[in-house]
Amino acid sequence: MSTRKTLVFIDTSSLLVSCWKGDDRSGRAITHDVRKEELFWGGEVARLATNGRLVLTARNYQELVKHSKSTVKRELADRSKYVLEKLAPLIKAGTVEVVGDSNDPFADAVLLSVALKFRTQANLVFVTQDRALANDLLKIVAFESVRPRGGQTMDVRRVAGSGRVEAVGDRGRPAEPPRALASGNRAGASTSSAAEAQPPAKAWWERARSGNS
Repeated sequence: MSTRKTLVFIDTSSLLVSCWKGDDRSGRAITHDVRKEELFWGGEVARLATNGRLVLTARNYQELVKHSKSTVKRELADRSKYVLEKLAPLIKAGTVEVVGDSNDPFADAVLLSVALKFRTQANLVFVTQDRALANDLLKIVAFESVRPRGGQTMDVRRVAGSGRVEAVGDRGRPAEPPRALASGNRAGASTSSAAEAQPPAKAWWERARSGNS
């Protein structure tokens, strides 16, 4: 994947599995997985950031904040708080950008809008565990009416059980091997308040359009 003007989007669902294994919907208890956390936050995030601009939409960020305040789903609240702490130093350093505006619809709709808006302008990578969203994104890849002439690519990926970011919908094609962790990009939990990462209240389309060139 070329690094010229590449936008990498990670959604809430992938962040919420980045440090854990199990699935409460299937009856398997969700437990913290140190190796998965180290591989994703200590390697994959840096690799994705090396490949392009790492973006978290404001709607996805707000979902994490909302989940973190839940008094009913305590386990989900704890995971969301943990992810916000992992994100805080990356957002502060500019490794991850939280972008959005007050007119944005719900998170999945924002990501689909991004795919359509930038399909012919930039290389795109979407990381999601949501099968319905992944399938819709893959349909956009196949659109005949929105086919880029400049060779721009669009990949849909997910966080595997190991913590690696792997391709979705391409007969199990593995993702690129992780690159060495760049200096200054090591992710880790922060004691800083998640409020420091509050996204700016201004249109983000222009900021995204000025990506890598």
